[in-house]
Amino acid sequence: MSSTSTTTTHKALFLESKFGEFIIKDIPTPTPGPGEVLIKVKATALNPIDWKMHRYGIYLEHYPALLGCELAGDVEDVGEGVERFKKGDRVFVQADLPPAKASFQQYAIALAATTALIPESLSYDEAASIPVGLSTAYAAFFNPNPTGLGLEQPTSTNNTNANHAGEPIVVLGGL
Repeated sequence: MSSTSTTTTHKALFLESKFGEFIIKDIPTPTPGPGEVLIKVKATALNPIDWKMHRYGIYLEHYPALLGCELAGDVEDVGEGVERFKKGDRVFVQADLPPAKASFQQYAIALAATTALIPESLSYDEAASIPVGLSTAYAAFFNPNPTGLGLEQPTSTNNTNANHAGEPIVVLGGL
């Protein structure tokens, strides 16, 4: 159940127009809906897609636009049905482009189902860099050929990945 945030407005960094300047303006702080959390953003990552949307004018149709695809912060409020998180939990998530869910702002909405707790050993900055790497790896394993290995998604009820046990893979750029 929502605990009701006391913040009614917050600052957000908008791309004013296609190929335009970034501007900061105050916007209403959203309330999380069912299955959502409101996160007070402590760190956000700058990904290739963020600067490419600005420089090349791709993917966006409506301006002003809010960008930012990854964030880490503290749960500020929870929506109906969210029991996994409480106010103050340190979390990270891959953000989304609808304005309420983008990360270049002080507060962002996220789906509780795709939000994760930050391990104590990680800073907000470190946690904010995880989602795009995780998404890239997920796509590499589970997208169909030729862009991925085409493995059955782990959430599938027909999971046949055990058939690939012992098969080698190459990870380029791993640490």
